Amino acid sequence: MYSTPTSRRASLHAEVERLGAQYLAMGSLSASDCDTFRTAIKKLQSMYADHIRVEDTVIFPLAARVLSQEEKTVIAREMAGRRNVVLTPVGAQKERG
Repeated sequence: MYSTPTSRRASLHAEVERLGAQYLAMGSLSASDCDTFRTAIKKLQSMYADHIRVEDTVIFPLAARVLSQEEKTVIAREMAGRRNVVLTPVGAQKERG
C-alpha cells in the first residue's frame, strides 16, 4: 500500500503522542523509545519545514492575489475552528479594566 505524506505525518504524530503519553504516565522512556521519539520528531520537523516553505512562497501569495477578503475570512474561520481558536477582528482589542 502506498503511503501519502499526510498518512506518514499522521502516523508520526500518533507515535509522538503515544510516547509522550507513556512518558507522562511512567516518568521515563526506554532507550529504544527515546530513539523512536527523536527520529519521529526530526522527520516531522523536516516535513513541516517543507510544508511551511511551500505555504509561505506559493500558497499564501497566490491566495492573497486571487481570493476576496470574504473568502479569506471563511478560510481563516475554518482553520481557527480546527484549532479551537477564537478569531477577533483586526483592531478589535479588548480593553482591560
